[in-house]
Amino acid sequence: MVSVIVPIYNVEKYLNKCVDSILAQTYTDLEVILVNDGTKDSSAQIAAEYEKMDNRVRLINKENGGLSDARNVGIAMALGEYAICIDSDDYIATDMIEILVRLIKDNDCDMAAGGICNVYGKNMVPQCKEQKEFVCDNVEAFGHIMVGELIPGSICNKLIKTDIYKSIEFPVGRLYEDAFFTTKLMQIIKKVAVTTKPLYYYVHREGSITTTPFKKRDYDLVDAYTINLKLIKDKYPAIMPQATFRLNWAYFTVLDRILLLENYSKNEYYSRVVKHLKRNAIDIFFNKYFRKSRRIAAIALLINVRLYRKLMLANMRKQQG
Repeated sequence: MVSVIVPIYNVEKYLNKCVDSILAQTYTDLEVILVNDGTKDSSAQIAAEYEKMDNRVRLINKENGGLSDARNVGIAMALGEYAICIDSDDYIATDMIEILVRLIKDNDCDMAAGGICNVYGKNMVPQCKEQKEFVCDNVEAFGHIMVGELIPGSICNKLIKTDIYKSIEFPVGRLYEDAFFTTKLMQIIKKVAVTTKPLYYYVHREGSITTTPFKKRDYDLVDAYTINLKLIKDKYPAIMPQATFRLNWAYFTVLDRILLLENYSKNEYYSRVVKHLKRNAIDIFFNKYFRKSRRIAAIALLINVRLYRKLMLANMRKQQG
């Protein structure tokens, strides 16, 4: 059996599509654990209807504690041999769990990962253009996660043995919990099966933490990948280039959020983020893991922040169609 954990908080517009995509799976030996994290809209009522409609669905009601806390509660309740966390504003391909179960069992792995398709309104962008399957050890997989193309960094595209899931907790009170979780996960995982076929549909909705201007907690992203870098430097030095790329990527992500603020130059993190990226601009330009547009943007930043901001906003408008 596979346990599917879905934390719920104020997602009444998206919840039906998410849960319907799970219940429609070609792999039917599921338990679906809906964790109501103190939602303030009608999401709890919608979830309760699913519990009545399908005996595979369990609804857990709890006080609001954030995404990490809701995931931890759901995983603690999981009875399946394997588990996966799905965010309640996203949805999955009907054969996602069947494919991941096949990969994890056929290759005797601890984890199987699928591809992600980014959804910007009507615009859908696969995270990896090339479709293939492969098996690798934890170090190679960790390197791929740092790059984020063949194995995206999200935890939601990964089926993991439940006993491994239960041995780690998501960090309560931190944003970008997946990055903190991965640091511990990849030290336990020994073997990973991968398909780059898009199976998970990641919806970039207005008002989500990935599309809003900077808040102080967004700097958690830099903290998370700084921790990853230190671990990789000590234990897995062969993938240091990938870890360095990911930390610089985190700085870019934080800067892009800061530049969405009206008085961005007055933000307390602005100077240190710009200073880091300017100091590493030439290395970024020659880093093979960065896309051409980002390498050019690094040079633009070195010349002038306003020029970089214009390029960043233009790229954002292009992505959102």
